[in-house]
Amino acid sequence: MTAVLTRRALNRATLARQHLDVRVRMTAVAMVEHLVGMQAQAPWPPYTGLWTRIEGFGHEELGDALTSRRLVRVLLHRGTVHLVSAADCLALRPLVRPVLVRGHRAEVRAAFADAERIARLTREVLDARGPLTPTELGAALAELLPGTPANVLADVARTTVALVQVPPRAVWGAGGATRYATA
Repeated sequence: MTAVLTRRALNRATLARQHLDVRVRMTAVAMVEHLVGMQAQAPWPPYTGLWTRIEGFGHEELGDALTSRRLVRVLLHRGTVHLVSAADCLALRPLVRPVLVRGHRAEVRAAFADAERIARLTREVLDARGPLTPTELGAALAELLPGTPANVLADVARTTVALVQVPPRAVWGAGGATRYATA
């Protein structure tokens, strides 16, 4: 026998699966892993999203998870920044990389012919200098790869290497510019 869900039952099941019907007792890291990430293009929506789902959630928990890098903000699903666990970042990022590469404009896609070299240099630059803003990273790469615009190099770097946005960005009450480090 085949069961058919009504629209309302399907809606309720979806809300329950997303923990949007009743708050639960769960850590922020466990919730983000359960959801396989949360959209985090802007820094603050994950705080509301977790507060909506987790009983007793306080902003300090997410700030601590970001600072300790148990949760990270990284370019992921649909080419936007998502909040994921460190483990999910390392597992998911290689899977979405080909899709991210295909989604770029022609000017950037042309630079992907040198993507592995750009990726290697990105890791070297960030290892040597520490976290950099997109502008700083692009400028550093342009010094090493003259002839390609810095903004294109930064786009290729962000697409080919799992670059996480490091705190204080997205830490409640701290803020700050986007700075990248390798995952």
